[in-house]
Order: sequence, then structure tokens, then C-alpha cells
Amino acid sequence: MRSFAIVSIILFLLAQADEVLNSDHLLQRGKEEFRAARYEAAVDDLRAAAAAFIGPDERQLYIDTGRMPALPQFEESLVYLALSNAKLGRDPEARDAVERLLSAERIASTYKTLALDRDAAEFEPLARRLMPEVTLPANDQLAQLGVAPAPPPQPESAETAERTALARAIQEQPIEHALPSVLPATHSTPAPAPEAAPVSTPAPQPVSLTTKLKQAQKAALNGDVDNAVFLFSQVASSSNANRSQIAAAATGLYRTSAYIEAVEAFKRLGPFARGEADLRYYDAVALYETGHYDEARRQLACALPYLEPNDDVVRYQTKIEQTSLQ
Repeated sequence: MRSFAIVSIILFLLAQADEVLNSDHLLQRGKEEFRAARYEAAVDDLRAAAAAFIGPDERQLYIDTGRMPALPQFEESLVYLALSNAKLGRDPEARDAVERLLSAERIASTYKTLALDRDAAEFEPLARRLMPEVTLPANDQLAQLGVAPAPPPQPESAETAERTALARAIQEQPIEHALPSVLPATHSTPAPAPEAAPVSTPAPQPVSLTTKLKQAQKAALNGDVDNAVFLFSQVASSSNANRSQIAAAATGLYRTSAYIEAVEAFKRLGPFARGEADLRYYDAVALYETGHYDEARRQLACALPYLEPNDDVVRYQTKIEQTSLQ
């Protein structure tokens, strides 16, 4: 009996070692596919690698000890996943990878010391473009390789600076001090001043949908869920929103557990395109959570062949299938 227990422990350890080896292999293969411009294949492998590096055992270890040894490999997977999606023109998916990396940085500051290669040089400009409200520290390895950081904003010319200072002074002073006197000081009996023309206040410029998405994402990261849901819903229901913006808003609603609003957003998105299995899965979860079990089952069935069977996917698959049998 004792020997059987020892063998079981050895087999368990071997299985764990195989899983780690497989994760590292997926990461390496994903990087090689990225370098060979096989971006679709890179996305598949890098997504699978990221899921494996923070599997159930790793999450439990973090809960028990506060440590996550595979955090550097997880963040490296996300760096190349974001770059691969960006190469395919999938900004919402690239933004999702950047957002996940920023969340991982809350566990431990890791990105700065990652051993990144020169081909990852575009990641930091990409992260700034997709999420300008969040600052990511510069990576030490890229700096050693001579990869120049993004140039700082150009200083204003003397003329522009003078105009800016004058405008600021006028805005900050009471209007009677900011504007010059209308009449010369030598007049002993000044004529009545003409009535001032009504000052028209310029109408506030509408906030762009891209800005609203960034504001919503920032609110979600800061825990202001109500404001995030409000902004995501505004984008999703806007008549001017394009498909990419609606998809980003629907994903944001799903991630903030605003499932009713997410269902409506995904409806507005229309039929899913090839390569949008993740969006199908998010829609399936939102449909399930709002009681639309048959629709949830259909969406999940379409998405499953293209999804990595991680813990969340398996859990919802079981939930949805059990519900359909009742």
C-alpha cells in the first residue's frame, strides 16, 4: 500500500513536470511563430501557454503562499500575444492581453526585469497606444539591447508657449483684469461704455468613443465598476460605434459581470466572424447568467472547438450542459 502511494506521488510530480515543460514549449513555439510572421498560429500557442502558466494549481499556490513562480513566463506570453494580435489588426484582443499583464503586475512587479528579445520592442509603444492612462515601466533588457524608448513630447516653441501662457492668464484672472481698458486714461469725462456683447460659451466637444472605452477600462481597473458599466454601455449602444468598439465594450461588460448589458451588446455586434471564438464564449456565459440557456448552449458549441479547455471554460461547459438536461 505504501509503495503504491509513493508511485502515485512520483506520477503526480512527473505529470506536473510535463505540464511545465509543455507550457514552456508552447511559449517558445509561439515566439518562433511570431518571428516567422505566422501570427494566427502564434496567437493560439501563446494563449494556451498563458492559460497553462496560471492553471488551477498555480492559482491555488498563490492563494496559499502569495507566490506565483511562473509569473515571468505568463507575462512574456502576454507580451507576444498582444504583439501577435496587433499584427492581425485585433486591437481589442491586444488590449485584453495588455490589461491582463497590468493586472499581473499587481501581484509582483515583473515586466521591468523580463528577459525580452529585440523583437518585443514594439510592445511598450503598443501598450501606450492601447492604454495611455496606465504607465508601464521600461524593460531593462530592451534598454540594454539599445531599443530606444518612445521619444518624449516635443517642447513648445517660444511663440506657442507665450500664447499658451497668455491664454491661461486670461482664463485664471477675473475678466475685468484680464482685458485691457476700452478708453484712454486721459479722458476726463468718459463716455458710457458700450454694452458688452453676450459672450457665447463654446459647446463642449463630444467625447470620442475611443476615449470612453479607455475611461471605462481605467474605471474597471480602479474598481469603479458602476462607472465602467455606464461607459461601456454608452459605447455599445452608440449609433456611431464600429464593430471593433462594440466588441471591446461588450467584452468590458462581460468582464465586469454586467451580463444583461453584455447580452445586448453582443446582439448588436451581429454574427461572429472566424477567429472570434473568445467573443462567442463571452456571449455564451452572459446568456447563461441571464437565463438564456438554449442560446448559451448553441454559442458555446460553436466556440468550444477553438477554445483552450481552461478551468473557466470547463466549468461553464459543465454548467450549461447540466442546465440543458434539466
